[in-house]
This record gives sequence, C-alpha cells and structure tokens, in this order.
Amino acid sequence: GYMFPDATSISPYLEHPKTGPTCTFCAELARRLECYVAAGFPERLMWDSSSTAVPPPPPPLSLSPATTVPGTTGGVAHRPPAIGFNTAVLYSPTGEPLTLYRKSNLFETDLSWATPGSGFTVLE
Repeated sequence: GYMFPDATSISPYLEHPKTGPTCTFCAELARRLECYVAAGFPERLMWDSSSTAVPPPPPPLSLSPATTVPGTTGGVAHRPPAIGFNTAVLYSPTGEPLTLYRKSNLFETDLSWATPGSGFTVLE
C-alpha cells in the first residue's frame, strides 16, 4: 500500500497512465516474457491544463458515530482535495494495455490523496 501522510508527500510519485514508469515497465515486461502482467500504481489525476478551474473536491466522507476524527464535529470528516487514483493495470502478452482499474473501496491511508474509482472491472 501507499503510506503517505498527505497529498503533498505522495505527489512526486504519482504517474501518468500509459507513459509512467510502472506502465512502461509492465508493457515491456509483458512483451519480453510473452505473458500477462498486472501492477498497481498511484495515478495522477489529469485536469485540463488550459482550464483555470480548480478540480472539484470529493464528497465528504461519512463516518459511523463510533468513529472519531480530530477536528471534526457531527461524525463527518471533510477530505482534502484528491490528486490521484489508486490504480491497477493489466497488460497482454503483446504489451498492449487490456484494462485500467481505479480502486473503488479505499483504505484510510488512501483518503489523504486518492479519489474512488467509478466502479468495478470484470475480465473474462
């Protein structure tokens, strides 16, 4: 997993899908070994650089009444703006990307920097 205290700490390690070091390595490894290769990586959120709009923050994280978070009231913690996804990628034996999955159920350690993906991926 990724154990970073905040978004600033993980920011230098966030990667662009397809061209980042993890995806580049996995594509080459899959081609060379002629096998499927899967790997996880911290993906950087891509916002239109020509826009001056600030990316929208993720929705507040609802906590159960038994959960206490310093600095919050009413059992709701407002997450900091997300800067990435906790992502997994699968490459074919030819080195082509087959699918990219953005983790939907995030661990507490991901909440300081990642936003949930939009759903689940099924491969047959």
